[in-house]
Amino acid sequence: MTQKPTGLVRSRRLTLGLTLEELAEKCAADGVPVHNSQLSRIERGVASCRPRLRATLARVLDISADDVAPMYRRGGQQRDAA
Repeated sequence: MTQKPTGLVRSRRLTLGLTLEELAEKCAADGVPVHNSQLSRIERGVASCRPRLRATLARVLDISADDVAPMYRRGGQQRDAA
């Protein structure tokens, strides 16, 4: 069974032994500050993230950016990751 992208983010974070706070620190060290509560919302699929954060999370977690979270246009319309 294929995991939802948001489930993959959480699964990968836990596999790497990272807390949300540690993941937030890694993002900040990569030049993209983010609060751990925002990361939690992204993991639960209740928030999307901007392209730069999306790329950073993908890099830190060693997954595809497509597996991070859907991207949204202004106005709340979902768009393709490409």
